[in-house]
Amino acid sequence: QVALDVKRPKPERAVALCWLLHLYGDGHQPCHAGSLYTVDAFPDGDLGGNRIKVKDRISIHAIWDSQLGSQTTPWEIAKRTKEIQADTKLAEFARSKANDSHPSAWLHEDRKLAQRYVYTVELFAALPSAPKDKRGNVELPNLSTTYFDDAARIARRQAAVAGARLSPLLQRIAWAIQLQDNPMENANALIGNPENKNDKLLTKKGESYVIHLPKGGTTELDLTGVEGNIKVSWFHP
Repeated sequence: QVALDVKRPKPERAVALCWLLHLYGDGHQPCHAGSLYTVDAFPDGDLGGNRIKVKDRISIHAIWDSQLGSQTTPWEIAKRTKEIQADTKLAEFARSKANDSHPSAWLHEDRKLAQRYVYTVELFAALPSAPKDKRGNVELPNLSTTYFDDAARIARRQAAVAGARLSPLLQRIAWAIQLQDNPMENANALIGNPENKNDKLLTKKGESYVIHLPKGGTTELDLTGVEGNIKVSWFHP
């Protein structure tokens, strides 16, 4: 609500947007959906994998966090994004999950993924003999290649799904910004739809036209006197 509210100061909306990006990402990482509880090793939980270390002292939570790369420069992020977008099967899968927009659905998915790919049979087999330090952390031998391969595959998949679910919200925010930065006037007389008189039009004549179709469908736009090419984009809030 803050990010979409054009009456809020821009710094507040920027902070809200940063939080949305962070939470959408974290909300699709399996280690954020729960913790492992065991009578001996973790009676109070393993803090989402943060108390299980591997041979090089990195927690399994950190292992999962790093599967998309450790560099966060714009160039690296753009590179990884293009790699994910180029995977057509992955993109199709992500689009099929895009409508599951409630965070509780994401966490339910993450919990199942954590049970299968984070807390594996391999990990459970190593726990009883794993040494434990004074802080309650346990250290496992290095995990198998299969574990890391699965982690990389699931991390890519979840990043794609998170992006597909975030996209409609980013579109709404972008439209709110555009409308704020480009004041428009009502011009309903320029559109016509005989079956629906509730269609609305906001315009900055000769530059931008925003048509609202409450019931969907089609309409007509009178562009008499407007020169040049018109770029059309559909926005579904």
